[in-house]
Amino acid sequence: MTRALAVVDGEHYAPVVRDALAELPYDFVGAWLAGGSEKLVGGEDYGVPLVAELEAGIAELDPEIVMDLSDEPVLGPRERFRLASRVLALGLPYVGPDFRFDPPELAPYPLPSLAVIGTGKRVGKTAVTGHLARLLARDRGLVVLGMGRGRPPDAEPSAVREVLRLVGRDRAASALPA
Repeated sequence: MTRALAVVDGEHYAPVVRDALAELPYDFVGAWLAGGSEKLVGGEDYGVPLVAELEAGIAELDPEIVMDLSDEPVLGPRERFRLASRVLALGLPYVGPDFRFDPPELAPYPLPSLAVIGTGKRVGKTAVTGHLARLLARDRGLVVLGMGRGRPPDAEPSAVREVLRLVGRDRAASALPA
């Protein structure tokens, strides 16, 4: 079974959470209390160890996935997406009862790089990229690549390679996969 860390909150009784953890198809190795205190009475037993900090708990318990069982008002949409970002940045999938986010798979690249990604339209990817490019261009040379939808699957490495050659980054271009 997949080793999991649960995200729980104090707005649900510990026995209810413990029963849910026992029914889910994961081997829960721990839980992180995201907040809330309505149903906390002291000495709660979730059937797994509680970790004080999310990142430290992930490092210590080595889960393969993080399962979010918390609810509003403890985690609203903004806080939940921040939490998902933290988990994804650590390379772990972040799942809930009706969603699953998987960390992006990144190909090795020999130079420092930054990706601004998103699947939604009109969410600010171009604006964020432009702002980052202006900030970074203050003290370093950089190349900004925009990849649109609808290109052939094999077009990316050759297109990136050609752009890097055009801007004099032959070493980076030659390091890309064929």
